Amino acid sequence: MDKNNLDRGMEPSTFSLEHMEIKRMHSNLLGGSSLQIIGNPVTLGQQVFQYIKERLPGDYHCLYIDIKQTTSIAEYFKCIYAAVMNTDLVPIQKKIAVKLTIKANRHASIDYERSLMNLMGHLRFGQKRVILMLQGLPELIHTLASNNNDHSAARQFLQCNRSLRHHPKLHKKIQFIYLDANRLNKMAAGLGISYTINDLASVVISGAST
Repeated sequence: MDKNNLDRGMEPSTFSLEHMEIKRMHSNLLGGSSLQIIGNPVTLGQQVFQYIKERLPGDYHCLYIDIKQTTSIAEYFKCIYAAVMNTDLVPIQKKIAVKLTIKANRHASIDYERSLMNLMGHLRFGQKRVILMLQGLPELIHTLASNNNDHSAARQFLQCNRSLRHHPKLHKKIQFIYLDANRLNKMAAGLGISYTINDLASVVISGAST
């Protein structure tokens, strides 16, 4: 399993989701919504991923992506791009074409946000939807806000993510689940842009504090 996927050393028996939580997640995903998972402790992300990947009804391609070490918007999109590229959802012809393009333009900077959108248009969805489960979104928002006195980078980042979730080409094909998102609502409100996440359905793990 590649580095972006779950470490299988974690025992599923150490974690359980209530029936209603599973049902709530499933109904929201079937409705085309993206989710934010609020849990206690806040380190439940990988365990939630394992449960959704292995036990949630429905046909989904689930991909876990850890973005905790990213420090910029460009790195964020590069991380997602690399993770998606490393799956069998991308036709081999597309992978070859991308490698040739990068080699031919190795001295040029790459716009990974635009490249990601282009890549998404070539995925082999079949009858399944793709769920990108992202770990570390609040950490990156905090980094962006800390590095910019006017918080413009953090605001831009949240707006970019909303635009990505609602892109017409991705509607009901790709959905996002933001794991360990306990601070997300408060951060967006603090930045004055709660509207950028008001499309996310919230799932609170039993015993968690919001």
